[in-house]
Amino acid sequence: MFQIDHPSAHSERRSARKELRMRPSDEAKIRRAASAMGLSDTDFIVEAAMAKAAEIERRTRVTALPLEQFRAFEAALAGGGANVEGLRAAAAKTRGVLNDLD
Repeated sequence: MFQIDHPSAHSERRSARKELRMRPSDEAKIRRAASAMGLSDTDFIVEAAMAKAAEIERRTRVTALPLEQFRAFEAALAGGGANVEGLRAAAAKTRGVLNDLD
């Protein structure tokens, strides 16, 4: 299901707290799975949540296109752009308001 990254591998101390509520049947299922993996309930829940977070980060940081669409996109970038009336003035008005993230 997910790769277990044992807590001892991380140097950061666990000090943040998160309380959650769940159905008793879900708690029992988690407890059985954690026990089968040799983990505490907390370690199991944290590792499962971190695996899901990593998956979501991967999906939201990478945009994939089929090769044909990528080539069309690449060609559009390589082509000359058209001047849009008023765009330079509009961009100048936002100078200092909008900043790129590093």
